[in-house]
Amino acid sequence: MLFRSERGRVLESINSMLNLDEVLRMILQLISTQLEDRSCWCELANGTVIGEASSAEDTEGVVRRGIYSGAGERLGSLVVSGAEAWQEQAGEALEMGASLAALAIDNRRLYETLIHRSQYDHLTNAANRFLLESRLDEALAHARRSQTHFALVYIDLDQFKQVNDLYGHRVGDTLLQQVAERFSEKLRGMDTLARIGGDEFIALIPVVRSRAEVEEIGERLEHAFDTPFLIDGFTIHSAASIGIALYPEDGLTKEELKRIADAAMY
Repeated sequence: MLFRSERGRVLESINSMLNLDEVLRMILQLISTQLEDRSCWCELANGTVIGEASSAEDTEGVVRRGIYSGAGERLGSLVVSGAEAWQEQAGEALEMGASLAALAIDNRRLYETLIHRSQYDHLTNAANRFLLESRLDEALAHARRSQTHFALVYIDLDQFKQVNDLYGHRVGDTLLQQVAERFSEKLRGMDTLARIGGDEFIALIPVVRSRAEVEEIGERLEHAFDTPFLIDGFTIHSAASIGIALYPEDGLTKEELKRIADAAMY
């Protein structure tokens, strides 16, 4: 009964928001309990070790079990030390643990994928409107509290429709991806690049000291087009129109700042 109860608790944790490391530690404890508290740990494929691994001199007597995703990808291994005389019992405990660990890792990957898809543009991997709005709310609230500045930079690719008409939509999509990559390289880690339309982007600059600093960022973004884009054997020259809005000088609300930046772009 106790084993079923503990296994049920692990299954509940897998479907919860509990940190993956904590879930794996619960699984390790479940395995260890089945094997009279022998040392048990998890070696993930990325090199991370969860739990207390035995010292090198104890590893000769270990029993291992691979952890595989539902698609057959190797995710890591579960290991028990000092269980060489318990091969059958250790194998059963590890088989159960490996199934639970695979379920936990697969579920967490699925959750993270769904979260990412809900917040990022599927084509360019830039933030989408939803994530931009969330971060814009945060920037606005912080600026109001601390009486600081932040800025929006609107970016619209020039004559993008001609690229689609001349070279096809696949080339146009690749151009958008490469443009987004270059923009990201010009921005700081704290900044947010979002794609808000077909060929429209917004850069949220959450910390800025002056309009001159925002203008300098705008110039850096313009330099993203200094080098032509090479796509499917075509050399494509592109450019963009850029407009900026600074809080609080240009507006006190998100709507005002967006409107001013959009107008400045033209």
